[in-house]
Amino acid sequence: MGNTGRRTGSLFFAMAWIAVVAPAGFAQLPATAIQETNAPAFEVATIKPSSPEATKSGFWINDDGIESTRMPLTVLLQFAYNLSSGSVDQIADGPQWIGSTRFDINAKEDAQLATRISNMPREERLAALRQMVQALLANRFQLKVHHETRDLRVVALTVAKGGPKLTETKPDSQNGSWSGLRSSKGKIEGHGATMKMLVGSLSPKPEIGGRLVVDDTGLSGKYDFELTWSPEDLAGHAEGEAGGPSLFAALQEQLGLKVEQKKSPVDCIVIDHVEMPSKD
Repeated sequence: MGNTGRRTGSLFFAMAWIAVVAPAGFAQLPATAIQETNAPAFEVATIKPSSPEATKSGFWINDDGIESTRMPLTVLLQFAYNLSSGSVDQIADGPQWIGSTRFDINAKEDAQLATRISNMPREERLAALRQMVQALLANRFQLKVHHETRDLRVVALTVAKGGPKLTETKPDSQNGSWSGLRSSKGKIEGHGATMKMLVGSLSPKPEIGGRLVVDDTGLSGKYDFELTWSPEDLAGHAEGEAGGPSLFAALQEQLGLKVEQKKSPVDCIVIDHVEMPSKD
């Protein structure tokens, strides 16, 4: 993914974007006033509009913070509030610029906090980072939101007739090996992966059409699997070798899963107030 220095790579978003080194010359603003509680906070945070000439973009979780290059505010909201990365349907009532104006953001923890967070289990680490990003957005974008359940048209992932074709991960099989999910064009590979991870990886695929994907499989375990298909471009034209399965056919044939469109109640983030960030 183009990792450099202490960058470890994004756990979610960098899969779909090209990783690049963020531009130099960020002015640093102390972030100790981000929140009034004793919860962890970034030591310094820098935010500036992206260069109009920049073409590459990415979002990373580094060893000592987060870094985002040429990303709109919606991407930070998706991470901070653990929303689907493939759809903005869960973000309501915000101004148009939150999805069109792009920013470069570099937020770093102090050394002691970075060490403590890096030693946390994966889910605890993500929860802490999400809380810190929420506080950062509240501080720098004057962001105020509330949760609201709304009925949205979604793509539901369900178990196909005949049952799932998934291998449950053995408790000792993750020792000394990577764990989670890897996604690339025409391929998703899971090792100790959950259905929530699979749903999050399916959401950005062109075949899904920008719809929110939800997990209706009822499968709560961790699984090892490999899903391969002939990808489609944004116009729906197959790009793979002739005869390769579509994403939907591959889901059913290889994993015993299928998708269906329906309306479903979904937890959404409603934006009550947001402002362009102050200059560093």
